[in-house]
Amino acid sequence: NEDGTGARVSYSVTNTEWSKRFHLGCHWRMGDIWKPNKALTRVELSACFTILDSEWNSTEELDWEKKLRISNTACLLISGYYGALRGEELSRVHLGMIRANWSESIGYPLACHVPLMLVGRFKNVKGQVVFCQPLATTTNDGFNIIQWFHRCISAHAAGGMGSCLLFRNEQGNKLSLAEMDTWLHDILHKVQQKFPSVIPDATQIEDEFSVYRSLRRGANTEARNVRIPQDIIDANLRWRKVMRSKGMI
Repeated sequence: NEDGTGARVSYSVTNTEWSKRFHLGCHWRMGDIWKPNKALTRVELSACFTILDSEWNSTEELDWEKKLRISNTACLLISGYYGALRGEELSRVHLGMIRANWSESIGYPLACHVPLMLVGRFKNVKGQVVFCQPLATTTNDGFNIIQWFHRCISAHAAGGMGSCLLFRNEQGNKLSLAEMDTWLHDILHKVQQKFPSVIPDATQIEDEFSVYRSLRRGANTEARNVRIPQDIIDANLRWRKVMRSKGMI
Protein backbone atom coordinates (compact mmCIF):
# COMPACT_ATOMS: atom_id res chain seq x y z
CA ASN A 1 0.00 0.00 0.00
CA GLU A 2 1.01 3.63 -0.45
CA ASP A 3 1.26 4.11 3.32
CA GLY A 4 3.91 1.38 3.49
CA THR A 5 1.73 -1.32 5.01
CA GLY A 6 1.18 -4.71 3.41
CA ALA A 7 2.20 -8.34 3.45
CA ARG A 8 4.55 -10.36 1.25
CA VAL A 9 3.06 -13.37 -0.49
CA SER A 10 6.24 -14.55 -2.20
CA TYR A 11 10.00 -14.39 -1.93
CA SER A 12 10.46 -12.59 -5.25
CA VAL A 13 13.22 -9.97 -5.23
CA THR A 14 10.72 -7.37 -6.37
CA ASN A 15 8.56 -8.13 -3.35
CA THR A 16 11.16 -7.31 -0.70
CA GLU A 17 11.18 -4.33 1.65
CA TRP A 18 14.28 -3.02 -0.12
CA SER A 19 12.52 -3.11 -3.48
CA LYS A 20 9.54 -1.29 -2.03
CA ARG A 21 11.78 1.48 -0.68
CA PHE A 22 13.72 1.61 -3.95
CA HIS A 23 10.62 2.14 -6.06
CA LEU A 24 9.28 4.71 -3.63
CA GLY A 25 12.62 6.55 -3.86
CA CYS A 26 12.41 6.50 -7.65
CA HIS A 27 8.99 8.14 -7.56
CA TRP A 28 10.33 10.78 -5.18
CA ARG A 29 13.29 11.59 -7.42
CA MET A 30 11.20 11.66 -10.60
CA GLY A 31 8.75 14.07 -9.01
CA ASP A 32 5.75 11.74 -9.03
CA ILE A 33 5.61 12.25 -5.26
CA TRP A 34 6.38 15.82 -4.20
CA LYS A 35 6.64 16.74 -0.55
CA PRO A 36 9.00 19.60 0.36
CA ASN A 37 11.03 19.37 3.54
CA LYS A 38 9.05 20.67 6.50
CA ALA A 39 10.59 23.61 8.36
CA LEU A 40 11.87 22.73 11.83
CA THR A 41 10.08 25.07 14.22
CA ARG A 42 11.64 26.89 17.15
CA VAL A 43 9.55 24.79 19.55
CA GLU A 44 10.75 21.53 17.96
CA LEU A 45 14.35 22.73 18.08
CA SER A 46 14.01 23.68 21.74
CA ALA A 47 12.61 20.21 22.53
CA CYS A 48 15.62 18.63 20.78
CA PHE A 49 18.04 20.53 23.00
CA THR A 50 16.03 19.75 26.13
CA ILE A 51 16.63 16.06 25.40
CA LEU A 52 20.27 16.52 24.40
CA ASP A 53 21.01 18.51 27.55
CA SER A 54 19.32 15.84 29.65
CA GLU A 55 21.38 13.09 27.98
CA TRP A 56 24.62 15.04 28.46
CA ASN A 57 23.91 15.76 32.12
CA SER A 58 22.41 12.35 32.93
CA THR A 59 25.72 11.02 34.13
CA GLU A 60 29.29 12.20 34.50
CA GLU A 61 30.52 8.78 33.46
CA LEU A 62 29.55 8.96 29.79
CA ASP A 63 32.39 7.73 27.61
CA TRP A 64 33.78 10.12 25.03
CA GLU A 65 32.05 8.34 22.13
CA LYS A 66 28.59 8.93 23.62
CA LYS A 67 29.51 12.52 24.43
CA LEU A 68 30.75 12.92 20.88
CA ARG A 69 27.49 11.69 19.38
CA ILE A 70 25.39 13.92 21.64
CA SER A 71 27.48 17.04 21.05
CA ASN A 72 27.81 16.33 17.31
CA THR A 73 24.02 16.12 16.99
CA ALA A 74 23.69 19.41 18.87
CA CYS A 75 26.27 21.14 16.66
CA LEU A 76 24.58 19.76 13.55
CA LEU A 77 21.31 21.36 14.64
CA ILE A 78 23.06 24.62 15.51
CA SER A 79 24.97 24.74 12.22
CA GLY A 80 21.85 24.02 10.17
CA TYR A 81 19.48 26.32 12.07
CA TYR A 82 21.49 29.21 13.51
CA GLY A 83 24.21 28.95 10.84
CA ALA A 84 21.58 28.44 8.12
CA LEU A 85 23.63 25.69 6.43
CA ARG A 86 22.08 22.89 4.44
CA GLY A 87 23.09 19.44 3.17
CA GLU A 88 26.33 19.83 1.25
CA GLU A 89 27.44 22.81 3.37
CA LEU A 90 27.03 20.97 6.68
CA SER A 91 29.37 18.21 5.55
CA ARG A 92 32.17 20.78 5.15
CA VAL A 93 32.23 22.16 8.69
CA HIS A 94 35.85 21.73 9.76
CA LEU A 95 36.87 21.03 13.36
CA GLY A 96 40.54 21.85 12.80
CA MET A 97 39.77 25.33 11.46
CA ILE A 98 37.30 25.97 14.29
CA ARG A 99 40.00 25.09 16.83
CA ALA A 100 42.57 27.23 15.00
CA ASN A 101 40.33 30.30 15.19
CA TRP A 102 38.63 29.57 18.51
CA SER A 103 40.68 31.68 20.95
CA GLU A 104 40.76 34.73 18.70
CA SER A 105 37.03 34.54 17.95
CA ILE A 106 35.70 34.06 21.47
CA GLY A 107 38.12 36.70 22.74
CA TYR A 108 37.36 39.25 20.03
CA PRO A 109 36.56 42.43 22.00
CA LEU A 110 34.07 44.00 19.60
CA ALA A 111 32.01 40.94 18.76
CA CYS A 112 32.74 37.71 20.61
CA HIS A 113 31.54 34.84 18.37
CA VAL A 114 31.76 31.13 17.61
CA PRO A 115 33.74 30.56 14.37
CA LEU A 116 31.73 28.11 12.27
CA MET A 117 34.40 27.24 9.70
CA LEU A 118 33.73 25.52 6.38
CA VAL A 119 36.43 24.05 4.16
CA GLY A 120 36.04 22.50 0.72
CA ARG A 121 34.57 22.94 -2.71
CA PHE A 122 31.17 24.56 -3.12
CA LYS A 123 28.67 24.85 -5.94
CA ASN A 124 29.40 27.82 -8.24
CA VAL A 125 32.65 28.56 -6.38
CA LYS A 126 36.01 27.80 -8.01
CA GLY A 127 38.60 25.77 -6.14
CA GLN A 128 38.80 24.83 -2.48
CA VAL A 129 37.98 27.68 -0.15
CA VAL A 130 37.61 28.46 3.56
CA PHE A 131 34.51 30.26 4.85
CA CYS A 132 33.73 31.57 8.31
CA GLN A 133 30.09 31.84 9.36
CA PRO A 134 30.25 33.70 12.72
CA LEU A 135 27.63 32.67 15.27
CA ALA A 136 26.54 34.53 18.38
CA THR A 137 27.88 32.88 21.53
CA THR A 138 24.44 33.19 23.14
CA THR A 139 21.13 33.95 21.42
CA ASN A 140 18.70 36.65 22.55
CA ASP A 141 16.52 34.02 24.19
CA GLY A 142 19.45 32.66 26.16
CA PHE A 143 20.43 29.58 24.15
CA ASN A 144 24.11 28.83 24.80
CA ILE A 145 25.69 28.09 21.42
CA ILE A 146 29.29 28.36 22.62
CA GLN A 147 28.71 25.76 25.34
CA TRP A 148 27.74 23.07 22.83
CA PHE A 149 30.71 23.79 20.58
CA HIS A 150 33.03 23.71 23.58
CA ARG A 151 31.55 20.34 24.57
CA CYS A 152 32.01 19.05 21.03
CA ILE A 153 35.63 20.21 20.81
CA SER A 154 36.36 18.59 24.18
CA ALA A 155 34.73 15.30 23.14
CA HIS A 156 36.80 15.21 19.95
CA ALA A 157 39.96 15.95 21.93
CA ALA A 158 39.17 13.07 24.31
CA GLY A 159 39.03 10.80 21.27
CA GLY A 160 42.31 12.11 19.90
CA MET A 161 40.71 14.05 17.05
CA GLY A 162 41.77 17.64 16.55
CA SER A 163 42.13 18.50 12.87
CA CYS A 164 39.39 16.92 10.78
CA LEU A 165 35.86 17.45 9.52
CA LEU A 166 33.40 17.98 12.37
CA PHE A 167 30.72 15.63 11.07
CA ARG A 168 32.25 12.28 10.14
CA ASN A 169 31.12 8.68 10.04
CA GLU A 170 32.77 5.74 11.79
CA GLN A 171 35.21 5.32 8.89
CA GLY A 172 36.38 8.93 9.29
CA ASN A 173 34.79 10.12 6.05
CA LYS A 174 32.49 13.12 5.78
CA LEU A 175 28.86 12.32 6.42
CA SER A 176 26.54 11.87 3.47
CA LEU A 177 23.17 13.58 3.41
CA ALA A 178 21.50 10.28 4.31
CA GLU A 179 23.81 9.79 7.32
CA MET A 180 23.15 13.32 8.57
CA ASP A 181 19.43 12.71 8.15
CA THR A 182 19.79 9.69 10.44
CA TRP A 183 21.16 11.95 13.19
CA LEU A 184 18.31 14.41 12.71
CA HIS A 185 15.63 11.73 12.59
CA ASP A 186 16.96 10.01 15.71
CA ILE A 187 16.62 13.12 17.87
CA LEU A 188 13.24 14.02 16.35
CA HIS A 189 11.92 10.54 17.14
CA LYS A 190 12.96 11.09 20.75
CA VAL A 191 11.06 14.40 20.74
CA GLN A 192 8.04 12.64 19.26
CA GLN A 193 8.11 10.05 22.05
CA LYS A 194 8.73 12.45 24.92
CA PHE A 195 6.78 15.49 23.69
CA PRO A 196 3.84 14.23 21.58
CA SER A 197 2.28 17.69 21.71
CA VAL A 198 5.32 19.04 19.84
CA ILE A 199 5.57 16.33 17.16
CA PRO A 200 2.33 14.29 16.91
CA ASP A 201 2.51 10.50 16.55
CA ALA A 202 0.99 10.74 13.07
CA THR A 203 3.97 12.74 11.75
CA GLN A 204 6.16 10.69 9.41
CA ILE A 205 9.52 12.11 10.43
CA GLU A 206 11.60 10.44 7.71
CA ASP A 207 9.25 11.75 5.02
CA GLU A 208 8.91 15.31 6.31
CA PHE A 209 12.27 16.34 7.75
CA SER A 210 15.74 16.46 6.24
CA VAL A 211 18.95 18.37 6.92
CA TYR A 212 18.81 19.37 3.25
CA ARG A 213 16.29 22.13 3.90
CA SER A 214 14.35 21.66 7.16
CA LEU A 215 16.83 23.47 9.40
CA ARG A 216 17.50 26.44 7.14
CA ARG A 217 13.84 26.70 6.22
CA GLY A 218 13.00 26.82 9.92
CA ALA A 219 15.55 29.60 10.46
CA ASN A 220 14.10 31.58 7.55
CA THR A 221 10.55 31.21 8.90
CA GLU A 222 11.56 32.32 12.39
CA ALA A 223 13.50 35.30 11.02
CA ARG A 224 10.48 36.47 9.04
CA ASN A 225 8.18 35.96 12.03
CA VAL A 226 10.25 38.33 14.17
CA ARG A 227 10.56 40.80 11.25
CA ILE A 228 14.30 40.70 10.73
CA PRO A 229 15.22 42.88 7.68
CA GLN A 230 15.53 40.95 4.43
CA ASP A 231 19.12 42.04 3.77
CA ILE A 232 20.20 40.54 7.11
CA ILE A 233 18.29 37.33 6.36
CA ASP A 234 20.02 37.10 2.98
CA ALA A 235 23.45 37.70 4.54
CA ASN A 236 22.93 34.66 6.76
CA LEU A 237 20.71 32.31 4.74
CA ARG A 238 22.05 33.14 1.29
CA TRP A 239 25.59 34.02 2.26
CA ARG A 240 27.28 32.55 -0.83
CA LYS A 241 24.97 34.45 -3.19
CA VAL A 242 25.58 37.69 -1.28
CA MET A 243 29.36 37.16 -1.31
CA ARG A 244 29.36 36.43 -5.05
CA SER A 245 27.35 39.58 -5.76
CA LYS A 246 30.02 41.60 -3.90
CA GLY A 247 32.82 39.92 -5.83
CA MET A 248 34.20 38.31 -2.67
CA ILE A 249 34.26 34.79 -4.17
